[in-house]
Amino acid sequence: TLESFSPADRIPRQDCQKYVLISNEMSLLIVSRSSINCLNETIKANIKHTSGVSKAIGADLFKSNIVVAERVCQSAHAEHPYAEDHWSSIRIGKDQLLFDTIDPCQRCQMLCVDQVTGAQRNEILAALPKIRKVNGRIQFGRYATMSTEDGENVERNVPGSGTIMVGDVVLPSNQKN
Repeated sequence: TLESFSPADRIPRQDCQKYVLISNEMSLLIVSRSSINCLNETIKANIKHTSGVSKAIGADLFKSNIVVAERVCQSAHAEHPYAEDHWSSIRIGKDQLLFDTIDPCQRCQMLCVDQVTGAQRNEILAALPKIRKVNGRIQFGRYATMSTEDGENVERNVPGSGTIMVGDVVLPSNQKN
């Protein structure tokens, strides 16, 4: 169930009018499965620059709250890595909850640390700058927040209201350029 935070728990972002939780840069992070697959292909191609071991990177490593998988039904329809870069919002689930995408996620060295074993995996930071460096910063995934447009429509006392689940349909809206 989605929660609201009091204004005392938030600080304003410099780039936009949305708020950020003090405990983390943003409470929601969206990553597409296609983007993770693309990163894994880059890691495999650059194996000579790493420890020589190529183990696939799982979505959990990115600490994302929402992982979106495309439906690729026919071989003619290829995946679209980094499609999330162009989304202005997404609707999720039977309640069609609306989330606004905010900014790209700036990745740090903690991305390389396996949270279970503590082992560092250098191949991630070796590969990411080659495919996701923008203005000197490594970006992967998009921050999101529940839209104020839909936030008031979530019935807080109704079980299941405002809940998203694995397998829910995600409908993105692209930015208008």
